[in-house]
Amino acid sequence: MCIDFFMIQVKNLMEKTLEWFGKIDFLVNNGGGQFASPAENISTKGWNAVIETNLTGTFLCCREGMFIS
Repeated sequence: MCIDFFMIQVKNLMEKTLEWFGKIDFLVNNGGGQFASPAENISTKGWNAVIETNLTGTFLCCREGMFIS
């Protein structure tokens, strides 16, 4: 997936949160995934899916949240 698509999703998430609650007091990044499999059985596509969820998603939410606080 494209990083721009993720940023649009994150911005929408932050906007909807502000609409519902009026502010963001703190941010908990509680999304994650993994494959219970030996490394030699994980495809590049699978690896990228884990990295995008666990690292990129967390980074983008933290970065966007800084601008709102």
